[in-house]
Amino acid sequence: MIASETRRQIAELSIAADKPLIICDVDEVVLHFLRGLEEHLAENGLWLDPASFSLNGNIKYANTDDPLPGHEIGALLEAFFEARVGSLDPIDGAAEALDRFNGDASVIMLTNMPHQHRAARIRNLNDHAMPYPVISNSGRKGPAVRELARGVKEPVMFLDDTPDNLHSVSETCPEVVTIHFIPDIRFSRHLPVIKDFSMRTDNWTDATTHIHSLIGE
Repeated sequence: MIASETRRQIAELSIAADKPLIICDVDEVVLHFLRGLEEHLAENGLWLDPASFSLNGNIKYANTDDPLPGHEIGALLEAFFEARVGSLDPIDGAAEALDRFNGDASVIMLTNMPHQHRAARIRNLNDHAMPYPVISNSGRKGPAVRELARGVKEPVMFLDDTPDNLHSVSETCPEVVTIHFIPDIRFSRHLPVIKDFSMRTDNWTDATTHIHSLIGE
């Protein structure tokens, strides 16, 4: 199921059928979401406990270490996006890697976030030399990736930090190459290496080499 706003954004794109397509998540793949979130939490008397690969139960009050109730996480994340989505820092090597592929391949950002903050996300990416189309999505990403890849005759690659999104893509469009990109060892240590994914990496140097092997120099 694709949200109507996501479908509208995809319909506005013109994606070359004769070029490889790189579909790239944003948070924790090209921008430091967790770094910005932790700064926001600290300003609000909270902290993030990397006890598992989850926000629910791991956002805690600094003065008691009690977890923030799950029903309050949505409002907290909305406030975070409102305050910081336009000023997140880039992950090392992301802009340079994508620039190397741009032209020989199409690059599209597919990000799960509230649609109303898409313009701020675009500005943030532009500020860090990543001026690529941005599609805002909600829920599992497989259906959106299927729509983006429709008609593309060259290899399609999808990079994300969240296994659920990668599984969704593998199930919905198994021809798409899935790359598990997860740079923060505090959270990656909780996740097993999943053999169904094409690779797992924590850096853009290795991701670039792997993508080149798939699409050629």
